[in-house]
Amino acid sequence: MWKKTLCLQIPKKSDGALRMENWSVQAMSYGTGFLFLKITGQQRKYWVIEMNDINRIRWLKEVFEIFDHIASHNEPYRWKSEKLDIEIDIFPRVFSPKYLSDSEWYADKVGFMAEGKSLLEVGSGTGLAAVWAGICGASRLAATDINPMAVKNTEHNLALHGLEAEVVNGDIYDGLSEKSYDIIFWNHPFNIEYEPGDIILRAAFDHDFNGLRKYVSEAESHLNENGRLLLGSANYAHPEKIGKIADESGYRLEIVCAENLPLFSHDSFKAELRLYEFVKK
Repeated sequence: MWKKTLCLQIPKKSDGALRMENWSVQAMSYGTGFLFLKITGQQRKYWVIEMNDINRIRWLKEVFEIFDHIASHNEPYRWKSEKLDIEIDIFPRVFSPKYLSDSEWYADKVGFMAEGKSLLEVGSGTGLAAVWAGICGASRLAATDINPMAVKNTEHNLALHGLEAEVVNGDIYDGLSEKSYDIIFWNHPFNIEYEPGDIILRAAFDHDFNGLRKYVSEAESHLNENGRLLLGSANYAHPEKIGKIADESGYRLEIVCAENLPLFSHDSFKAELRLYEFVKK
């Protein structure tokens, strides 16, 4: 008998592109308080996750639907952040703030904290946080992303707003110059369960939080004295695991600010967005 188990079938990379347009989602009840969710595509990978509540199941379903929308864009398009009152261009195959509210929320918080300070944005995507930090008066900017298209997108949007930065194609800190920063920030992928074959899904999944371990354990050599190590996350993003990773590297985890917001632009599903700081013990 099935108990607290979610089985998913997920497409992998095929011919250099994601095949998300043909996914189907089925949800069937198996006993009180349990749901079996199946997502299918042209190519399938099976994975089993221990689940404790129906909200987590709905969360994962929404994540894959959002990335279906993101992958549907074949050309760059312009998007306006109503919260920040700025426009940026979004390239194909780059994580898009058009469909999720968290990018704007983190950019708003981090940007004002960066006034007069140097900032490194890890996993920059479109570069929204770096751009807003520059507009808010950051003294120096840098950004990294593992996705080459995201690097181009970040460079483009910085130039669009007359800003300069060191932008590097690399995993977390790989490829950066020897400079250090007053603030390092990452809008961290919330999900731990899946190791994606396609780079676009790296914006949603950090398998076993291996990227986060690197982010925290190697941060000290990239931070100025009294520098701040920040992380964008949420209540659905395994906070107990984040706390454990912090502890392993000699940090304690503090919530700088938090707010309950609709995460997905197309419905009212709410998450508690959190801006964490890793503070040395």
